[in-house]
Amino acid sequence: MKGGTMNVLLTGATGGIGAQTAALLATRGANLLLVARDASRLNALRTRLARFGTIVELVAADLATEEGRHRVVAAAQEFQGGINVLINNAGINRFDLFDRQSDKDLEAVVNINLLACLRTSSCRFCSGNGKRWC
Repeated sequence: MKGGTMNVLLTGATGGIGAQTAALLATRGANLLLVARDASRLNALRTRLARFGTIVELVAADLATEEGRHRVVAAAQEFQGGINVLINNAGINRFDLFDRQSDKDLEAVVNINLLACLRTSSCRFCSGNGKRWC
């Protein structure tokens, strides 16, 4: 990781807030590792960001699954010498009364809103420079 360069892991990158955050960071020269479920929306976002000349890598992954979370952590470990900025933007909500939500719905909310944040926040993919950024 070059001194002063932001290497950003951004989850939920294709939604409104995520896409705008990615664009803002690209204007500031950040290298971006973008995560979302939909590969076609990720590719479209990368196309829009290309004019800024920054490095943009993509991970199409469902953070509700263990496999998806592991893929994100593995990509982060390999990204440009290490991640030094993490933006956990991915999240879901089931807009219904609690007692009307299925176990599957509740599990997805916990997996994305809590477990994915904990996994991506782990320092297992720090750059190795001794700094704890999470």
